[in-house]
Amino acid sequence: MPCNGGNYFGRERVCYIENPDTDKALVEAIAHIDLLTRRLCKVCSIIYESEELKLPTELDEWYYEHRLEDEARIEEAKQRKESQLAEERRKAYLESVRERILEQLSDDEKEALNLKEKE
Repeated sequence: MPCNGGNYFGRERVCYIENPDTDKALVEAIAHIDLLTRRLCKVCSIIYESEELKLPTELDEWYYEHRLEDEARIEEAKQRKESQLAEERRKAYLESVRERILEQLSDDEKEALNLKEKE
C-alpha cells in the first residue's frame, strides 16, 4: 500500500510547517513518524493477507482507516493528474485553432486586430 511519502510541506497536508529550515526537529520527527507509519502499514498488510494471523481489533481498525485514507489520496492524485492532462490537451487544441485561424487572415486583417508581428 503506498503510504504518504513524507511531504508535509504543502498546505493540503495534515501538518503544515511554516518554515522547514528553522523547524528541523519537527521536520525530522514528522519524517520519523512517517517512516514508522509506512512500516506499520507494511506489517499490517502482511498480517491482513495472512490466513493464519489476525490483527488485534485496535490495529485492525487503524489499518482499515489508513487504507481508506490511502485510497482517497490515490484517487485524488489520479483526478488531479487527469484534470491536468485535460487542461494541457485543451491548451494544445486552442493553440492549434489559433494558428489555423491566423493562417486564414490577411496581413491587413492581422494588423487591424493587432495580431501582426512587428518587423
